Amino acid sequence: MTYVAFLVFSGFERLRDGYATPLGASSGLVAGLVAITPAAGDINPVSSLALGFIGGILACFGVGLKYTFNYDDSLDVVGVHLVAGIWGTVARCTARPVTTSVGPACAPVDYRWATGQLRSSV
Repeated sequence: MTYVAFLVFSGFERLRDGYATPLGASSGLVAGLVAITPAAGDINPVSSLALGFIGGILACFGVGLKYTFNYDDSLDVVGVHLVAGIWGTVARCTARPVTTSVGPACAPVDYRWATGQLRSSV
């Protein structure tokens, strides 16, 4: 998952700017870790790849906001942690859990709970 965010962030940065940077690569790695943290242990591997893919793109856009709003963020902390953290929290509320500590894997999900949880998180 973190590797997917790294690849997406670096690839998007290369498409946007014409080159990828080491800071962008490390920002992609951190964005993947930040995005998966709220959902760690609750989603399946395919969902975590999707979460990392979207998290990498959103974090790259978040880093670009410092040029739009002209704020000082030399290590891309706001762009990566804020944007990827919000994405991970919102995505966790809609992701299907695959294991629980008391129930079987792939237990049925009450989607009314997921949408209610999403509304309360946003």
